[in-house]
Amino acid sequence: MPLSWNEIRHRAIQVAHNWAGTRSEAAEKQTFWNEFFEVFGIQRRLVASFEEPVKRISGQYGYIDLFWKSTLLVEHKSFGQDLGKAQSRAFQYLQDLLNEGRAKEAPRYVIVSDFARIALHDLEPEQQEDLPLFAGRRVHTLEFPLAEFHKHIHAFAFIPGYKQHRFADQDPINLEATEIMGHSNKLVYNNHPWPQSPTTKQKEAVEAAAQKVLDVRAHFLAPVGQTSGQPVQGASGSQSQNARAGSGSAATPPEEALTGRPEVCPTKRASLADLYDPLSMPPALVKAHTELGRAVDLCYRPQPFTSERQRVEYLFGLYERLTAPLLPAAAPKRPRKRVST
Repeated sequence: MPLSWNEIRHRAIQVAHNWAGTRSEAAEKQTFWNEFFEVFGIQRRLVASFEEPVKRISGQYGYIDLFWKSTLLVEHKSFGQDLGKAQSRAFQYLQDLLNEGRAKEAPRYVIVSDFARIALHDLEPEQQEDLPLFAGRRVHTLEFPLAEFHKHIHAFAFIPGYKQHRFADQDPINLEATEIMGHSNKLVYNNHPWPQSPTTKQKEAVEAAAQKVLDVRAHFLAPVGQTSGQPVQGASGSQSQNARAGSGSAATPPEEALTGRPEVCPTKRASLADLYDPLSMPPALVKAHTELGRAVDLCYRPQPFTSERQRVEYLFGLYERLTAPLLPAAAPKRPRKRVST
């Protein structure tokens, strides 16, 4: 079961405390990285290996301290050593992988550390992911002391398998367009063509599924004016008892029943940001959104979409058919005049 960000943060604090003052690379580094992965609820041995051999240009073999194919390369040094040199060694290993014909194994992330400091390098920032490796990319680097590990856990979301979002300054024109769209009643994000002929039953199914999403969210959302983590106003113990007893009433079930996690306290409420955190999104909300998506899909066609790509291709095809009559008709070609000789 995925860990909540709060649990990950607590684990990061504990790891930083346990490893404060450690100096010997050879004696402790493997234990350190095993515990580093455990912070995110991942067993290192299931995804990454130690001392991965790679053939160097000289013909001799080097050994990567920790290697997770296509994801992560770690170069670890003893306390106080130059992380710049460790970074150069790590990047040389990347080049060695390419030279050895192992381009598919080349990772996106590189970490260098000396126990006291950690530097995370993202080699494929989203805005540059179309550029070839080492061909003009600006590597995104985050460096911090181990004592601040808990402040930067979201940067390592790739370890438990969640997508990261990095927000940078935007072009003023794009900001102006966003402002216009945000206040328009005709232009909105994620416009999709309306289904061509949804039945009454299908529309009712979508309405019911959408209401279920709202109902589940309402059970967790903080009342207006309250922040996440404050007590629920007007919570009734009888509702929870009825839900546990399987009562046929419309009482809302307790948080534990909705999340399946006892750490979600029935006396707490969440913000929308809390609810849609990928590591702690309540299973009931995930299920409600899945059912809503399925109901919407059925309005377009009876066959289920097997992938997001297939769904987008279908919607674009429908969009092209709907907009074709709006395109200007091509001007008729004029016959060429024959020149008499």
